[in-house]
Amino acid sequence: MQFITNGPDIPDALLQAHEEGRVVFFCGAGISYPAGLPGFKELVKEIYRLNGTVFSDIECEAFKQGQFDATLDLLEQRLPGQRLAVRCALAQALKPKLRRKGAIDTQVALLRLARSREGALRLVTTNFDRIFHVAAKRMGQKFHAYAAPMLPIPKSSRWDGLVYLVPRPKLNLIRFYGVLAPNAKLRPKIIPGEKKGKSSPSDANDDAPHSAASVRISWARLLKRVFDIDIEHCPHCGGTLKIIAAILESGAITKILDHLGLPAKAFELFDPI
Repeated sequence: MQFITNGPDIPDALLQAHEEGRVVFFCGAGISYPAGLPGFKELVKEIYRLNGTVFSDIECEAFKQGQFDATLDLLEQRLPGQRLAVRCALAQALKPKLRRKGAIDTQVALLRLARSREGALRLVTTNFDRIFHVAAKRMGQKFHAYAAPMLPIPKSSRWDGLVYLVPRPKLNLIRFYGVLAPNAKLRPKIIPGEKKGKSSPSDANDDAPHSAASVRISWARLLKRVFDIDIEHCPHCGGTLKIIAAILESGAITKILDHLGLPAKAFELFDPI
């Protein structure tokens, strides 16, 4: 079936499957081009430009082979600000230009097209941006949003929403529910408490749930568990680092960051909602 003159011929079987909610729409970076967002290759180039640096030999080789994620990983290890410097540039490079003509037209069309006869939405995107939320807000439409690794069960009766294969920045990827939840009354009965006797903090299993009776986890280890930011080991040699101070005064923090050439203000996460 053709919906427009000289348009593609859509098989009847596909149309029927769509009506029954058995079609899933996968969306990549191309749908955000009208809003001025780059593809992965151009994004990497822009991050290098914003950080005022050029490719090293090994980074250039990875880039030429199309290993863009590996290229950014190598850059994070080389820059003084490491991950923070790359993430700040990433946030700056991925700010959509929503006032452009047609900036969200594709997202609007997909939010309509990807709904079944019963109104269930079946969309999956690899994009980091949240332009779908902008489109939905302007349409007066609401939808459930899922972010990896907390994905919906792929059944017709239970999946209704938009799936982000790339989670939002600073999203806690480790969560416990039911009796494993932090404040659950039954948790101490199924999670063994800390054994009596002194033990080294380094012997603790950072990946295992901790009971309420166990020793509190330091903020440094929480950073490692939740955001994969390790401040206890040198990123270059792997040696152990010692925390000598925790600076809380904003004035002192700003002076230190300015001296290191790092942004003193938290970068925006460009969540339009």
